This record gives sequence, structure tokens and C-alpha cells, in this order.
Amino acid sequence: MAAAITAPKQRGRPFQPGASGNPHGRPKGAKNKLTDVFLNTIVADFVAHGAEAIASLRANDPGAYLRLVGALVPRELVMQREEAPDIDYAELSDQEAVELIDAKKRRTLIESALKAV
Repeated sequence: MAAAITAPKQRGRPFQPGASGNPHGRPKGAKNKLTDVFLNTIVADFVAHGAEAIASLRANDPGAYLRLVGALVPRELVMQREEAPDIDYAELSDQEAVELIDAKKRRTLIESALKAV
């Protein structure tokens, strides 16, 4: 035998505008306590095992290691490196000029190869 339904079905919004089911709200710092404990645990673990974990990652999964390094490099630094450097071409030796030209050719070839993929 099923229990008798005595309460009418709730329709629409259960609370008046400006009121909620928790009138006192979340206690200050309640959500932050979990985050703080989690981050402190991660920091303590990294202090104890971080160097070995990074070395293991580098040895066992170089691709993931490079992704990690790439994720840590600030985007601004990458943008600065991609911009043309301020070079006084009059100060370059012939060998330095040849090296710059070769490097530019390599970059162009790599970029065109990457676009083809």
C-alpha cells in the first residue's frame, strides 16, 4: 500500500524574491577551507616529491614534460620571443649575418611544413 500524498505539489519558485532556503548564507570561508586544505596538501606533496616526479616525467614521457614546461611559460614571454629582435645589422659579423639568414630560412620551412599538416 502506497503512502498517501497529503501536501500539494510545489509549483513555480519556492522562495520569495530576495529570500532563499538559507537566509544566513554560506558561512564565511566555508568553501575556502576545503580549497586551502587541498592546496596545502598539494604543496606539501610537491615539496617532498616534486623534483623526483618531474625527473620521472621527463624520463618516461618527454611529450608530457614539454607540455608541462610550455604551460608554465608566460604567454607574454612567448610573444616577446616571437617578435623580431632589435638587431643592429651593421654590428654583425659576416658569420652572424649568415646564421641569422639560415635561422630565418629554417623557421620559414618549419612554418610552411606545419601549415601543410
